[in-house]
Amino acid sequence: MNASNLLVATLCSAALSAQANLYVDASTPVGANDGLSWATAFRTIDDALTASAPGDEIWVASGTYTPRARLDPADPRSARYVVRRNVRLIGGFSGNETSISQWPALPCTLSAEIGNATSNSDNLHHLVIAENDALGSSMRGFTFARANSIGAPTPNGGAVLAFNNSILQLRDCTFVSNVAQNGGAVYINQVGGVALIRCAFLRNLATEDGGAVAAVGGGAELTIANCEFLGNGAGKRGGALIYFRTRPDFGGAFPSIVNSVFGKNSARGKGGAVFVRKGIQLQPNVTVPGSGAYFFQCTFHGNLSMVEGGAIYADANAPVPANCEVYNSILWGNRAPVGAQYGGGALASFCNIQGGYAGAGNINADPRFLAPNAGDYRLQQGSPSVDTASLANLTFDYWDLDNDGIYGEVLPVDLDGNARLQGLGLDMGAYER
Repeated sequence: MNASNLLVATLCSAALSAQANLYVDASTPVGANDGLSWATAFRTIDDALTASAPGDEIWVASGTYTPRARLDPADPRSARYVVRRNVRLIGGFSGNETSISQWPALPCTLSAEIGNATSNSDNLHHLVIAENDALGSSMRGFTFARANSIGAPTPNGGAVLAFNNSILQLRDCTFVSNVAQNGGAVYINQVGGVALIRCAFLRNLATEDGGAVAAVGGGAELTIANCEFLGNGAGKRGGALIYFRTRPDFGGAFPSIVNSVFGKNSARGKGGAVFVRKGIQLQPNVTVPGSGAYFFQCTFHGNLSMVEGGAIYADANAPVPANCEVYNSILWGNRAPVGAQYGGGALASFCNIQGGYAGAGNINADPRFLAPNAGDYRLQQGSPSVDTASLANLTFDYWDLDNDGIYGEVLPVDLDGNARLQGLGLDMGAYER
């Protein structure tokens, strides 16, 4: 992780205030509604964002909220929330808390549903847009549901569209059944940086690339830590995620993915879960470098590509190759006509890869998941993936995953939040036994 990546993790993770600056509760009676207390809370998130100042924190009571402010006054589907100016939103309060330590993390849904409840074809195009937000904003504790950006002026990023130098952190969030052309849930293009921490991506769909997340263009790196990608799909490449550069003058898309699970994602093209694109020779002396992705302590199972790379496809054999590196991870039970686990070719070490894969410390042995058909990828006792990973490849906790206020210590926890080091050594995959 480079300096810009660390900035994304820490800027949006600044210590939360003891008390909110503004409050939102849809059940508050109509009255003063100045947002300055729970008793006089705003009834909509739109009002809170309009009233917010740089550095403000907005607390949102449990409930369901739908954006009202339209980009195009004539198009009801253009309503969306716009986040910027280092504003922090936290959802899921009871409506009487006075300290963030009392946050109960109750359900708080941002719903795109504005029409026929049985179809998302008439739903909002986007739920959240981050544009020109160089100060950095964050959202925590929200479920993003059923946005559909197909047909929008920018048909990408159903739940979240982040672009033009924005810095954004999404933490403890869930993305369910969102649809887009690229990046069914989240689309990132030439941003200052985006971090996805302890998030779940469930059944999102891209008609083209990146069923859950698409990171394209340039800018700082995307970081993903302690996330789950389950049942997402792409009509072309990257059933869960796709990364690639599009411009030679930007250094970006070099994501780091830590302690994360990719299960039962699918793509009609390459990369059942992940696609990492090669570089492009635009002119004899103008080259777009290959994209890169770095995976630490991840688990891939049950992903499907109809072409190549059931779990991961990285076009590393191209004249301008992609750079994909996988450490201390498990790739097992994925399917594709070619490269069922890892297609295209790239580096892997201290991984358990079905069928075998060249690299230091790699093994080829049934990892003995507890209940893979039910989506439980924890390891049984006696698994060959227990105590066989490399401590030298253990990354650092730039995201404060254990909430101890320390950034940059050696990764202390697994996907469940349990201690990363147990027993005689370090385990492969997202879970420690």
